[in-house]
Amino acid sequence: MARRLGVPVIADEVYGHLTYGSTPFVPMGVFGSVVPVLTLGSISKRWAVPGWRLGWLVTTDPNGVLKQTGIVTCINNLLHMLSEPATFIQAAVPDILGRTKEDFFNKFIYKLKETSDICYSQIKDIDCLTCFTKPEGSMFTLVQIHLPLLEDIKDDIDFCCKLAKEESMIILPGEIVLESIHQGGSKRGRAVPGLVPRTLADNTFALERFHLVIASKHAAWQRKPSLQ
Repeated sequence: MARRLGVPVIADEVYGHLTYGSTPFVPMGVFGSVVPVLTLGSISKRWAVPGWRLGWLVTTDPNGVLKQTGIVTCINNLLHMLSEPATFIQAAVPDILGRTKEDFFNKFIYKLKETSDICYSQIKDIDCLTCFTKPEGSMFTLVQIHLPLLEDIKDDIDFCCKLAKEESMIILPGEIVLESIHQGGSKRGRAVPGLVPRTLADNTFALERFHLVIASKHAAWQRKPSLQ
């Protein structure tokens, strides 16, 4: 499609290597001979240093299209207009990229998979939530919230705010990170499984307890006698 339209591909691969399912990660750069590819990467996800705002942009363009059209020059010019990361982060980058052992990545992936599996399996037991696809990568689990099953919950933001107030548990509303989806009285929320399985299990129990309290209110409201 990109070759037919004559446009380059911009691949956001900050989560590229954080895969743990049956589908392997394939970097878009392998298609560089077909169409120019600009790949975005970052140390914050794969190296587990959130907040370290340092990344890179790599061009895969063996045919030299990006250079001939001046895109590479434009990118280099933009680099002089942007603020640079903190100096201590810049100083640490060579060791981070060059000396991190493969064992670190393997353990990190194992923990992500373990906690993701716990989150997925326990969410299935909570009636008001649905996780349609078992996660195979990244750090997040996207779930659907069935609002008709809940009393006094108007949307995903309301659900997450009341959950934080009642159970001291933070879930990111899906509306914050993706276009609002509202079909059949459902919204989305994005859960971030922690790296401590026992803590995660406690959190999902708290989530189920919150659901039961809200659902019981809803059931009681439905049982109220009509005023007619």
